[in-house]
Amino acid sequence: MLLLSSTILLAQDTYIQCGKIIDTKTGKVLTNKTIIVSNKSIKAIQDGFINPINPGR
Repeated sequence: MLLLSSTILLAQDTYIQCGKIIDTKTGKVLTNKTIIVSNKSIKAIQDGFINPINPGR
């Protein structure tokens, strides 16, 4: 049971809501973005503040 719980916890995404973030390729400051992190890697950066419970909204 403990092993199963650990696997489920590791599979969850982390949502970081940013008021401002710098695009290092263009040098532009972007506003109101959500960074989605999965397995210690950035999975996506989306416009607006995304709700992790219901990411489609």
